[in-house]
Amino acid sequence: MNYCTILLTKLLDVIDENFLKSLINKYNADYKVHKLTTEVHLLYLLYFHLTKKESLEDFVSDLKNNKQLNKVLPKISKSQLSRKNEDKTYKIFFEIFQHLFDKLTSNKGLKKALKEIGSVKILDSSTVSLCLSLFPWAKFRSTKGGIKLHTLYDLNTNAPENIIISDAVIHDKEIFDDLTFNPSYTYLFDRAYIKYQKFDEFIENDIYFVTRAKSNTKIELIRSNF
Repeated sequence: MNYCTILLTKLLDVIDENFLKSLINKYNADYKVHKLTTEVHLLYLLYFHLTKKESLEDFVSDLKNNKQLNKVLPKISKSQLSRKNEDKTYKIFFEIFQHLFDKLTSNKGLKKALKEIGSVKILDSSTVSLCLSLFPWAKFRSTKGGIKLHTLYDLNTNAPENIIISDAVIHDKEIFDDLTFNPSYTYLFDRAYIKYQKFDEFIENDIYFVTRAKSNTKIELIRSNF
């Protein structure tokens, strides 16, 4: 928990303080607000997602029982946070995202590395939780709904090339057949996408890829260059 507390403050350091202040003034977001400021609200949301909470009740319980965490995040009731989430305009968080995205794209070190490596694309998925009573078609677990967003992201253009939506229960590797892979690119993806038949096709077609091996992966050493 101490790690999460430290990480939260570090994440805020990435956002320029003057930018955040100007954004708050632009939307008059903290007018007559004393406790649940925009900055604190942002920290709540970050902690919620970093710790993968499934409900506000679970989140509020964490705050109530952790004094170390309260040094950064004050205690709050579920109803208070719920009202804040409903009342706060999404535009503030969108502009924060855009601000951070612009900082990322101006990263000269990344651009220099890509010139040496070549064209790189990243494939990853994000699960979006949905209320099962409102979205009965999005069955995920017995009491929870959800979908997956599989995003193929081009590092050279800093933009998503393709986004595929699937049921949350579908395994990541099953969407390989819905994507087109080009020999002139190097593809990065995590081990959830491991599909050995597809890797054989990549090798046959000179498509470069990098992924993490599973713990039970059987490896046969063919040649060593050392």
